[in-house]
Amino acid sequence: MLRITSVRRITFIHNLSLHTFSISMDCYILRTLFLLLNHPVESATTGSSSEW
Repeated sequence: MLRITSVRRITFIHNLSLHTFSISMDCYILRTLFLLLNHPVESATTGSSSEW
């Protein structure tokens, strides 16, 4: 019983970390696309406008 709950907890944490990682990657990709589409000249010249 204790072994089953520990395995479930590890699987839950593993799935949660994968889920969080995929969400952060999606946000990073969307943010990069958003910046490239809206401010192509600014991001190419300054490079500091990508921080928000």
